[in-house]
Amino acid sequence: HTFIHSKAQRKTIQGQELTMEELKSDAVAASLLPFSFSLDLLGLELDDGELPDTASVSSSGQSTSASSIITSNSTNDLEAMLVLPVVGLYERKKLPKEINVLGISKLQSDQVMARRRVESDKGITFHPEYGHRESNYYNADYKSHQYQDERKVLEERAVLIQSMDHYDALRRHPDLAKYFANDEGSSKSNRASILDHPSFGEQIIVGAGAAKDLCIGDVLEVQNGESTLKLEISSPRRCCVRVNKKHNSSYGMDGVRRYCNITGLGGIFARVLEEGELKEGMSFVRTANPLPKWTLEELSKSLYGEAPRDFAMKNWAYWSRSEEELEEVYSLEQLGYLEWKDEVEYILEHWSWYEQHRKTGGGKEPERSTDDGGDFGLEGITNIEFLKPLLYKVAPPMYRLLDLAFACSVGCCAPMHTD
Repeated sequence: HTFIHSKAQRKTIQGQELTMEELKSDAVAASLLPFSFSLDLLGLELDDGELPDTASVSSSGQSTSASSIITSNSTNDLEAMLVLPVVGLYERKKLPKEINVLGISKLQSDQVMARRRVESDKGITFHPEYGHRESNYYNADYKSHQYQDERKVLEERAVLIQSMDHYDALRRHPDLAKYFANDEGSSKSNRASILDHPSFGEQIIVGAGAAKDLCIGDVLEVQNGESTLKLEISSPRRCCVRVNKKHNSSYGMDGVRRYCNITGLGGIFARVLEEGELKEGMSFVRTANPLPKWTLEELSKSLYGEAPRDFAMKNWAYWSRSEEELEEVYSLEQLGYLEWKDEVEYILEHWSWYEQHRKTGGGKEPERSTDDGGDFGLEGITNIEFLKPLLYKVAPPMYRLLDLAFACSVGCCAPMHTD
């Protein structure tokens, strides 16, 4: 699956020259076919340079998606055609009871967010307001997130999707590649390893679809009516410390968790609008795109990627843009509440403080209603102003040492019994 870029306004199909308008109807039909057949039907000849290996990373580290989108310079509707093939389905892997009760600092990486691949001839039925009933998932456990509205958490985080585009972007990142499968052989072997050993706790892996293309409120339906399942994207997945633990990543500003949180590469949360069974080999198609401005990448960047260092170290939300744009985000009906709209609400309630902070860079922050303790579970220590320069700049190893002693027991770093 890749972008199809039209270099000219006219293409030849089976010897007949067609305009882009005439091509449009054929392109729509071709999008329903496997990609290799789509190329034959469209009669497009692409250079090797136009066929990226699912995703690439620019010199700045930003991902460049190669989602299954047919694009053109002259047609807007073609740009919205997005197909997400389902290449892997997963359920929670059962671990021995003595492992389930351990804190995260005592677990091996393969015991964190352990998943089992569902056989290709079997499926998973996803239900509204819960998702996959037969397997408990940490992402939808409202108690572990210290959130009282059980229904809302289950509903907006019912399904966790990860994309092969995201894996490929992380795998090619110059500083993060070492934490991911990176055989020097073919990309095929790398992807096979990822599909056998998913590392973000997801239930679904799709072969295309990236944070820069997918938006809040996007509706995903199963192609060709093969299932009644219908999903609506509610938020990016804001990673907790488990993601660093899973990948044996460094902590703090250079870790996998931090990068995923500011780029939207950590995964995709969706609510279930209509119940249905999903099987490997099916494909989602985007049937609605009501909020094209608010891609998962843009939302992640605006709320977590533009924070000053003291907020970034704790993985706290921050807003450096206008109050009007923040109110626009808060008004997004489809946006999930936990870790997104609740953070926006908090900033709006304390807008004068944040406005002053942007000007002076100081001042004691109002007491927060939600906090995951940052990467280190040391929120009490890091709030002592005079220790910040020492701990941030002089003694990063001390953070890691103390992290082992003070494993997070609040927020999204709760004990693993519901992972």
